[in-house]
Amino acid sequence: MALLNCKECGKALSDKARVCPHCGAPFESDKVSVWIWIALSIFALVVAAVWWSGPMSKEESDSRDAIAKCWKMYEKQSLTPSEKVGVARVCEELEKKLALRLPYLRR
Repeated sequence: MALLNCKECGKALSDKARVCPHCGAPFESDKVSVWIWIALSIFALVVAAVWWSGPMSKEESDSRDAIAKCWKMYEKQSLTPSEKVGVARVCEELEKKLALRLPYLRR
């Protein structure tokens, strides 16, 4: 239990009190408003996270699949070093094009 000062008479009162025992002025602790702001902030963060992580469109999904397949091709053991360089260039170009069309999907 903390002691706070009344805004009307300036005398000490408990943070649990609803009215000042000295002057009868209504008293509301600032702790309530702080908790409301914290709760609203957390709620806003959750809403933003859900919005940003929403379902991908078919185009976005297909583009990511194409890039993943491209990098799998790059990892094949049967490619020569020069073929690997060519495949890597194609994969990087696909990633650049996707990032230009859909900038929020960068890896």
